[in-house]
Amino acid sequence: MFHMNKKMAVSLMIGLAISGVAMYFSFRNIPFSDLVMYLKTIEYLWIIPTTLLILLSYMARAVRWRIIVGPLAEIGFWEAFNLTMTGFMLNCILPARIGEIVRPAAIKKKYGVPFTSAFATVVVERIFDMIFLIILMTVCLLTVDISPEIKFSYKTYTINKATLEALASGMVKICVVFIAVIISVCFEKSRSYISRVIHFLPKMAGLAGAGISENVRKYISNPIDNILQNIASGFQAIKKVYQMLMCLFLSFIVWLLLALSYFAFAKGCPGIDLSLFEISAVMIIISFVIALPSAPGFWGIWEAGSIFAVTIFGVKMEYAAGYSLANHALQIFPVIIVGIFSALSIGFGAKLLEEVEVLAEEV
Repeated sequence: MFHMNKKMAVSLMIGLAISGVAMYFSFRNIPFSDLVMYLKTIEYLWIIPTTLLILLSYMARAVRWRIIVGPLAEIGFWEAFNLTMTGFMLNCILPARIGEIVRPAAIKKKYGVPFTSAFATVVVERIFDMIFLIILMTVCLLTVDISPEIKFSYKTYTINKATLEALASGMVKICVVFIAVIISVCFEKSRSYISRVIHFLPKMAGLAGAGISENVRKYISNPIDNILQNIASGFQAIKKVYQMLMCLFLSFIVWLLLALSYFAFAKGCPGIDLSLFEISAVMIIISFVIALPSAPGFWGIWEAGSIFAVTIFGVKMEYAAGYSLANHALQIFPVIIVGIFSALSIGFGAKLLEEVEVLAEEV
């Protein structure tokens, strides 16, 4: 039987607290009756194309992961898809994003691939996603028409068009630096130099005492070096140029399909008259926001990010709130339902879930 460990329990409690606060501040100024009334006006037939687009995006993810994991293990499309859906389903219902461990744990058990190598493929996937998110956010913020009158203030902070444009400019610089770091990590000579610098840190800290040196080695140097080695091993699995290009292309398809799913559902929501570029900006902002700690399924923090993003484009708060809540449910529930069937089809049960929990402690 699966037992939640202390780390997961703490993560769950912190996530629930943050999600609760975010949910309160997201809906505190919107009468419940108005929200219910708006939800009744949505044309729910748009659920059909939206759900289809969502599932197609996960199929594209499965194809991309097959390419990345291919040099380590030859797996079929449906096995890759079922493992992908099982992992994302668990992310929706369990804390600490434990679903990210499902695929490497299953590959380790079935094909005997070392867990660190298998987990590196998931890290590489997230890097592809991050690169595209940064690029798309930069493009969207520089091209969409944001009203100069839109301004959000919180204590001493103000967010307006100028703030968002400055953020986009900063994202370009971050993206360039990030890609440069990834490239340097993938080459053995530069990676070796970075590793030496990382392991020199404990010696520097040793000037302040042996205890501090050991803590720096244990909690900073070793974990960072392990991350770099995992990233390198994951990218080294993609040795051919066409594999890299296919992964980049599929990453574009994944995010395009997700943006189209947001756009399709918006067609059935009164007052959400946004272009595909504007909807893409909404999706990207949500994607960055849900990186914060939150309850399983990102409840509360998703709504906060979505309402903020939608109202940037002049949409009324009550419309933005209704669309955000309904769209979130639509993005989550098909993943949970399909993920449950996927888990059953691959024989995923409590025993493997316990193994996933143990491996999560090692990451």
